[in-house]
Amino acid sequence: MSLIDSNALEDTRQKANLRVLQRIDRSIVEIMGSATHVVLYEFQDASQQWEKCDCEGSLFVVKRDLSAITGNDVETNSRFKIVILNRNSTENMEISLTATFQMQIREPYLIFRDSSMVTTPASEGGKIRGVWFHNDDERSKIGALLDRVVQNVASVASLE
Repeated sequence: MSLIDSNALEDTRQKANLRVLQRIDRSIVEIMGSATHVVLYEFQDASQQWEKCDCEGSLFVVKRDLSAITGNDVETNSRFKIVILNRNSTENMEISLTATFQMQIREPYLIFRDSSMVTTPASEGGKIRGVWFHNDDERSKIGALLDRVVQNVASVASLE
């Protein structure tokens, strides 16, 4: 396959993925990065162990058009988010990227939580989650992208 053919194929794949994501959230305007296959885990405080969630599939870091968003809560109004298209159920995972989003790479996971959503130990946003990536290069690229996005979100938040 020539370089032109592979670029055209990738462009077609990106457009198809964007259409699928827009069915979930009409405000999504761009796919900033993606990973072919990930599995979501959650850290259990009581047992101090990782537990596999019923969520795995393709991961996307997306940008949204805020003018197309209705509603007032932080989750709805986040300009950037992570979406995992869940192959195990119809319930996809959507995680807002805010100025308080915390993340680190601890192989084989990309570990994260949003500290602004910590109100109780059982609070949904304060949960520590880990994403296992089938492809190590994809984990590195997504980690670097998330760092840039969160830094930009934090710098904009500090101006408001």
